[in-house]
Amino acid sequence: MNILVADDDPGCVCLFQEVLMHIPDISIVTAGDGAEAWWWLTHPEMKYALVVLDANMPRVDGFDLIARMRLDPQFATLPVIMCTGITERRFIGKAAKLNISCYLMKPFSPETLYEKVESLLPHRSGRTITVT
Repeated sequence: MNILVADDDPGCVCLFQEVLMHIPDISIVTAGDGAEAWWWLTHPEMKYALVVLDANMPRVDGFDLIARMRLDPQFATLPVIMCTGITERRFIGKAAKLNISCYLMKPFSPETLYEKVESLLPHRSGRTITVT
């Protein structure tokens, strides 16, 4: 099962990888911006169970990427976790209108990220672990 992580901050990408590597049977694909993420999403040999992304990225931001995904029947219902430092209500509302699955405000704990990801993956039993 693949998870796509899109964030232009290498530190955040490293954190996401560190947390997600604890989930069995997961492969992590990373992208530095929304344009690269779209390329990975539409790669014919890749299928994703979940997308984790930042809102603020160069070229194509997280909101534009999600809007594009929701217009494509192949990705219209793909779960998306937006991890961002944006706390303004209008952006949270914009994310809700795009039917994201979860809006995590930075900073968040690794355990919170793990729990949100686990809850959105298909065929999960609600396992929990401690992420250090």
